[in-house]
Amino acid sequence: MQQVQAMQHERAAQHGADPGALDEDVRLEVPPVGAGLAGRDELFDAALRATTLLAVPMIVIVVCGKDLFVRLLYSPEFAPAATMLRWMLLGDYLKTTGWLLGTVAYARGHILAYGVVEALWSTAILAFGVILGGSLGSLEAFGIAYLAAYLLYLAAWVTYATRRGFLTLSSSVVKLWMAGLLLVCIVSAATWTTPAASLQ
Repeated sequence: MQQVQAMQHERAAQHGADPGALDEDVRLEVPPVGAGLAGRDELFDAALRATTLLAVPMIVIVVCGKDLFVRLLYSPEFAPAATMLRWMLLGDYLKTTGWLLGTVAYARGHILAYGVVEALWSTAILAFGVILGGSLGSLEAFGIAYLAAYLLYLAAWVTYATRRGFLTLSSSVVKLWMAGLLLVCIVSAATWTTPAASLQ
């Protein structure tokens, strides 16, 4: 910054301009350090708001019509898979926020953390799938494993982003996200009717 000002002063002296006026122009053109950080927070707020507003209607529609969608896309024999899908849809809501945080972390250069969290998710879903699949003996176990893995995935990113200082949310976005989660849970509970399918 000092070098820039020195060059401006030299040019001003050569052209007979007022160096003080040039200093004022430089101060006006250079944004404060915190401005970029505030802009990033606002951008993440907007991204999470848009993601939530898009994800909630889509998940609610699939939750309400999961049995129909399974029959239309596959066959009636696949109907018991809806027991797995109902858990996975809850996990999808958590996944959208976790992916958004992961994308922000990657873009900011937290490559190692990104790899560690992704490896954590892969390990978690395999471990939960084996443990729950063996104990419950139904397709539903893999849906529960999917939800549990993404719950851990989101918790890991929230913890990391908070400690690194790039997770700052407005109260309105937090309320919107919580309302979306509540709506998805209520709709899921209201349509929780399909009997579990055995793996035997």
